Amino acid sequence: MLPSWRLARNNLAGRPGRTALMVGALALAASLVTAVSCTIGTVQHAFEFRVAQILGATDARIFHQGNNRFDDAMLDRARAWPEVAAAAGHLSSSITLVRADGARDPATNDRLRCSPNAHGVDLDVTREFREFELESGREPAAPNEILIDPLTADALRAGPGDVLQIERFGDPIELVVTGVEKRMRLGTLQRPRVRMDRRTLADAANQRGELSYILIKLRDGVRPETFCAEHGAEVEPPLILEPAELVKTGFYERLQAGKLGFVVATVLAFLCASFIVVTGLTSGVTEKQRQLAIIRCIGGTRGHLFRSELLAGGALGIAGVVIGVPLGIGLAGLLAWWFRAFLPVPLAIPGLGIALTASGSILSGLLGAVFPAMLAARVSPLQAMTATARPASPAGLVAATIVGLALVAIELLLLLSGDPQTVFWLYVTIGLPASTIGYFILGVPAVLIVTVLFASPVSAALRLPGGMLRRTMFATPFRHGLTAGALMVGITILTSTWTNANTIVSGYLDKIKFADGFAYRTNGLTQDEQKAIAALPFVTASAPIGYMPLRIMNRTVFGIEGLSTPGVICVGFDPERFFAMNAVHWAAGDPATALPRLKSGDAIVVAEEFLARGIGLGDRLVLGAGRVEHEFEVVGVVDSGGLDIVTQSFGLRSAYLQHARSCVFMDFGAVERVYDNHDALLMQLNLADDVDDATASQAVEAVIPGGIFRSGRFIRQRIDNIVSTALTVNATIAFAALLLACLGVGNVIMANIHSRRFEFGVLRAVGATRTTVAALILAEALLLALAAILVGTTHGIQQAWVTAIQYRDLAGIPFDHLAVPYGSVAIGWLVLIGMTLASALPAVRSLIARVPRALVASGRNG
Repeated sequence: MLPSWRLARNNLAGRPGRTALMVGALALAASLVTAVSCTIGTVQHAFEFRVAQILGATDARIFHQGNNRFDDAMLDRARAWPEVAAAAGHLSSSITLVRADGARDPATNDRLRCSPNAHGVDLDVTREFREFELESGREPAAPNEILIDPLTADALRAGPGDVLQIERFGDPIELVVTGVEKRMRLGTLQRPRVRMDRRTLADAANQRGELSYILIKLRDGVRPETFCAEHGAEVEPPLILEPAELVKTGFYERLQAGKLGFVVATVLAFLCASFIVVTGLTSGVTEKQRQLAIIRCIGGTRGHLFRSELLAGGALGIAGVVIGVPLGIGLAGLLAWWFRAFLPVPLAIPGLGIALTASGSILSGLLGAVFPAMLAARVSPLQAMTATARPASPAGLVAATIVGLALVAIELLLLLSGDPQTVFWLYVTIGLPASTIGYFILGVPAVLIVTVLFASPVSAALRLPGGMLRRTMFATPFRHGLTAGALMVGITILTSTWTNANTIVSGYLDKIKFADGFAYRTNGLTQDEQKAIAALPFVTASAPIGYMPLRIMNRTVFGIEGLSTPGVICVGFDPERFFAMNAVHWAAGDPATALPRLKSGDAIVVAEEFLARGIGLGDRLVLGAGRVEHEFEVVGVVDSGGLDIVTQSFGLRSAYLQHARSCVFMDFGAVERVYDNHDALLMQLNLADDVDDATASQAVEAVIPGGIFRSGRFIRQRIDNIVSTALTVNATIAFAALLLACLGVGNVIMANIHSRRFEFGVLRAVGATRTTVAALILAEALLLALAAILVGTTHGIQQAWVTAIQYRDLAGIPFDHLAVPYGSVAIGWLVLIGMTLASALPAVRSLIARVPRALVASGRNG
């Protein structure tokens, strides 16, 4: 066996207690990084899954301006664009299904029959674009298979394995039911829905070579708005290329921000864990110098010492990885199991987190071992054997403060680098490490500040001799300061992680505000019917919305010049009531200016698509219907993410704002006066809190024959559930990280106390009681915790602020303030103080149980 290997083995085996403490610190640090990366990765995947259920995972889409079908050759062109990762053609049609076995209804003896909306999809890529859960069975994978929803299953009394037939002119087409989709029931007027192969549906509906729309998923890093702007001209009218609901509602930005947050949180956890390890391994460095000096005296070379320390540190790092990675995955799995109702995805084990854990733990072990070995190798054996701790010089303290502040400033200066992509990677690779190291070093002046402020009251509370606590803390500010720097880890992760999560969703729910319900009828609602709906006792607010086609007479905005007079959809509405019930994003103009002009009857607000066509504020459009023409001035450009969610979730696009990107909004009074149109297509309704959706639906359908009521509440509830679940799981992750960090640093604190046995033995020998020594250790631990709170909270808030800037610049998420959860952070402070004191208790009990002579002897001899 090589001498260095033997020395390393003896070093670890000769002090089993300290080795166990260091392995524990390394394992907990490794589990911290693993657990944080796995849990945040799982939450991100679950968030994407839930959003995809509501809005799909589509970045852009191509559809016919008139909601008609078009040639499927467009699909091949879309797939050829270099920015496109995947494109899928969809065909929608209505079919009639019966059971192949001729089953009949026992009550009527009629053959079981159902006419659902059929969605023809490309089966090989459908999961790329929309997530859905199954009540039973599996997804269809072959042209002769079909997925049905609960309404179809009830109507046909069918389930997985049953064979259905599509009735048509010609031979029926047989399809095997593979599964039943989990779908919320919205009332008796909800249409059944099935999914099947697109080409099979085309054959059944005699619509071969046709599509209803194309869904597009872009490659990573491609912005949907930029993509649509660049390729929009390549899509000939009447086809339109536009961002999908995922983008328009703002969820796209939240998903991108979540990916950025995952990288930042993983790197931050890795850096913080590294400091736990390095601090623990360098504790008791003076004691270790003396032991290494003895080896030098009996023939060990400097190379032997250096290599043995590296081997010992590397062995500790490997042990930490072996124990910590499975422990971290297990803890993440436990969290995923606990929140299994909200996390409908398997546990994510990201390679980035595991790679950082393994490399960071081993590298930290090596770095922690280098420092004492270098000190021992630089001096003669005699000097090393007589080495004692030296008081820190004022110049050294000032230098540490300046270096720490300079490193913190590097991160802030990098924000001025220009390009957001460059800034982000500079931040992750340089700024974040520099800032974390800077705050780690600033633990030294923080300890001094806390000592000046709190040493006297803490000493009085614990009945310590006057000045003892202050002198002890001032004697070794670097040892205490760097321990506080390691102790800040949990508070930093807690503050930054939870603040980031709150900031991402802060104010976002207001952006998707929409009505509690929608009452509509395809042939419109008369004025008397509107009044009847508004008069229902549970309706607290209503806004009728008219819907009529108009033509732009004075210019070509949509369509092909010279071949057609392009049409737009005129949405008649009461501006004040509409804007009170819906959150609207003003891309141009503002409501204070636009509302009076709209009420005057000679102004309109247009959809965002008009901006891309060169129509903006102040432009004038002549809108005509039949022989009636009238000129209007554009006074605003708007978009409503909430209404996009509603139309997508309810499938109202064909009946409500089917040309969503070519809409003009006009005061209802102007619609009545100019175009003599008094009917509304639908009414938005706000309902009393004590009225449920079923009661509202029955009442609306009772007063309006043929009317349909659709609830907006359940969509809002689903979105609220997504957001609240993400916040809850993020909070749990943050507190779990705090606990892991406290446990890891607790081992460091115990190792520190272990290395100071000689010092405490001298105190006992000169008259200090067991109670005094115990109180001194607990007082030091309390001051360390207070310093860690000061540094960690500041560090966490700075990281949250810098990350919010990254969200703004890279994901387009604006923010006007940080949503710091002060109450939760304060709870984290109390947890940190409690666990720091608790980590010192085992060492306290060990010290006070031994006589002074034993403490002095064990301290001198290791």
